[in-house]
Amino acid sequence: MTENQGIDEINNSAFRFVGNLVPFKGQPETVTEENKNLRGDGTEMILDLGEIDNFEINPISPIDGKLNSKYRSVKGRIIGIDENGFIEFAAMIENIQQLPAFFAKCDFNFLVQNTFDWIIDIYINGRAPIMLIDYLREKIENESKEHTLYFRIDGIQMEDDFAIGNCQITFISDQSIEGFINSYLQKKEAVNIDEIRTGYQIMKGVNIKASITSTSDNAKNICLREAELSMDVLKCFLGGYSLNQYYAIPDLEHRKNGAARLSYWVFASEVVPSAPDFKNLGGFIALPIDNAFIAEAKKRGIEIFSNFIKKKFTDSLYSEITDAIQRFAKIISTSNNYEKVVKAISLLEGCILERSNKSNGNGEGKIKKYVLPKLTTNQIQIFEKSIRKAYHVRNLYVHNSTEIPLNEQDLWVLLEIVRLFIIKLINLHESGKRQFETIQDFFLVT
Repeated sequence: MTENQGIDEINNSAFRFVGNLVPFKGQPETVTEENKNLRGDGTEMILDLGEIDNFEINPISPIDGKLNSKYRSVKGRIIGIDENGFIEFAAMIENIQQLPAFFAKCDFNFLVQNTFDWIIDIYINGRAPIMLIDYLREKIENESKEHTLYFRIDGIQMEDDFAIGNCQITFISDQSIEGFINSYLQKKEAVNIDEIRTGYQIMKGVNIKASITSTSDNAKNICLREAELSMDVLKCFLGGYSLNQYYAIPDLEHRKNGAARLSYWVFASEVVPSAPDFKNLGGFIALPIDNAFIAEAKKRGIEIFSNFIKKKFTDSLYSEITDAIQRFAKIISTSNNYEKVVKAISLLEGCILERSNKSNGNGEGKIKKYVLPKLTTNQIQIFEKSIRKAYHVRNLYVHNSTEIPLNEQDLWVLLEIVRLFIIKLINLHESGKRQFETIQDFFLVT
C-alpha cells in the first residue's frame, strides 16, 4: 500500500466514528454497607451538566493507566467513544502517527485530542469542511515551534562543551543564567525577578541540551529520549570508572538512583549509643570529563556511537543496537560488579543466540568461537580468558548465590568486549543491513 492509499484509508475510516458516538454510561457510586460511611471525593458523580458544553471525560484504564475511552458534553448530552470503540480508534491513531507527515512531530495524545475534536465538530455541524489528515497537518503546522530543553546531569565535572548524538553537554554558569533572565524579560511583563532568578538557579551546573521543532508535549518527550540516549552513549565509555568505588557514574538527574549512602546508629547492649555513622553505597567523586578524556574516547569510538544515534531509523537492527547501548549504560551504572557480569553476558547472548530456540545453549562456546575473532586479532587469548572467568563467576553467582573474588582486569576486559561488540553492530548497520537476524548471519552463529 502506498502512502497516499494509506491516507485515503484513514480519512475514510475516520468518518465511521462520527456515526458511532455513544452516550456516556457512567453511574453514581453505589452505596453499600461497606462504604456507607465514606464521604468526600468519589462518592458522587455529577452527570447532569445542564448548559455546560465542551466538558470532557477521559476515563483511564486501571490496568495500564492509559486512556481507554473519551467523551464530551455537547448540548447537554455526554457522548463519545466507549472502550470497545476506542480500541479501533487508538489503532487508527497509531497508523496516523507512522505517516511521515506526523512521525516525530507530535505525540499520541495530540493526535487523539485533535482527531476527537474533528469528529465532534462534524457531529455538531453535520459536515466535514476538511479531511482528517489535512486537518491534523494544519494543527501541527500551527502549533509546532522550536523547543530547546535543558536536563541537569548529576555527578560530572567538565572542561569544554561537547556534543553526543543530537545533544550538547554544556555548563550553565551565572552568566548563562543572567542571559536566560534577560531573554525572558524581553517577552514577559510585570514579573518577580527574584522568583525568576531562583527558578533558573536550579539549572546551574552541567546540563544536556536538546532541540527539536514539534508540538510542546511531544518536544518534551523526544528531547528527553534524545538526552537519555546521548547520556547512555557517554556511559558506554566509562567502564574503567565504573570499577572504582570512589567515582559516581554521572546520569540525568531524574535517573539517578536513591541515596548513595546508608546512615545508621549502633545501639549495643549496656553501651551508650554511638555517634551517627554511614556507609557509602555508591561513588561520591564527580567524574572529570576533560578534553583529554574526550580525545581518548574518540580513539575508542565514541564518535561512531554519536553519529549512529543521530540517525533515527525505524528498522529492527537499529532498535536492537540502541537497546544494546541503553543496556550497556545500565551495566556501567550498576554498582554491584557481580550483576555487571550477569548483565554483560545476557546482553551478548541476547544478540547472538537464536531467540526462538530455547535449547540453544553453550553461550560461552559460541561467543569464543564466533564473536571474539571478529572483535580482536592480537588479544584473542586475553578476551577468551575474560569470557571464561565471566561465565564461571556468573554461574556460581546465579545458581549457587556464591560471590567468588573478582579480578578487576578481567572485568574491565569484559566491558571492553561489550563496547567493541556494539561497535561491530553499528558497522553492520552502516553497511546497509537493517534486520536483527543479520546479527546471527554476520557472526556465523549456528
